[in-house]
Amino acid sequence: MVEEALLIPGASTIVEAQKKLARLGYYIGPTDGQDNPAYRRAVEAFGRDQGGRPITLGAAD
Repeated sequence: MVEEALLIPGASTIVEAQKKLARLGYYIGPTDGQDNPAYRRAVEAFGRDQGGRPITLGAAD
């Protein structure tokens, strides 16, 4: 079974999403591809600020 991870539009891996969220000021943490609480908070905040845009579920790194 493939584990699914939260991703944001324009990112196909957690590392890409972490980098994008960090550039946008949402994520402060290691760019390590781990789906951690700080990453989840950043994805949720990004989604809220984008008008509730849905997050993407993709295969984990």
